[in-house]
Amino acid sequence: MTGELHRAGRRLLLELLVPPTPEQHENLGDDYDRALRPPLTEQVITDMQGAGAAPDIWKIEGLDLAEDAERVVAAARQGGRDDVRCVVLGRDADQSQLDRWLRVAAGVDGFHGFAIGRTIWEKPLLAHVRGELDETGVVDQVATAYQHYADTYHSV
Repeated sequence: MTGELHRAGRRLLLELLVPPTPEQHENLGDDYDRALRPPLTEQVITDMQGAGAAPDIWKIEGLDLAEDAERVVAAARQGGRDDVRCVVLGRDADQSQLDRWLRVAAGVDGFHGFAIGRTIWEKPLLAHVRGELDETGVVDQVATAYQHYADTYHSV
C-alpha cells in the first residue's frame, strides 16, 4: 500500500495507539505509560513494518523519557527507513503532561513536531456550543493553546 501512495506522490501518516489491556491497567495503573507502553510501541512498530506497513510519519503517544523516545525512533527507522519521522500525539492529555512529552520529543532526533487536537480545541468548542463563548473567543483560545504548545516544543 505504501508503495502505491509514494508512486502517487503521497505520504502516509499512521497514528499508533497502544492502550493497556484491562489486565495491564489493573496491574500497572498509571505506571503503564512509563513502564510498558514504550517497549510495546517499539514492538508494534516492528510488527507492523514486518507486515508491510511503512508510514513516512508515525504519530506516537507522548513519552516521558528521552531514552524511550530514542528507541521508538530507532524502531521506526530500522531497516533503512532513515527518512521516517515521528510526531507527538496529544491523547487528550492535560497541559502539564503534554508539556513534558513535547520537551522530551523536541530533544530527540527523529521527532518533528506534534499533532495535538482535542486538548487544544475541545473546551473552547464546547463552550461555544453551550453559548458561553463567541466565535472570536473560540479562535483566540485555540490560537493561544496552539501557540503555547508550539513555544513549548521549540523551547528545547
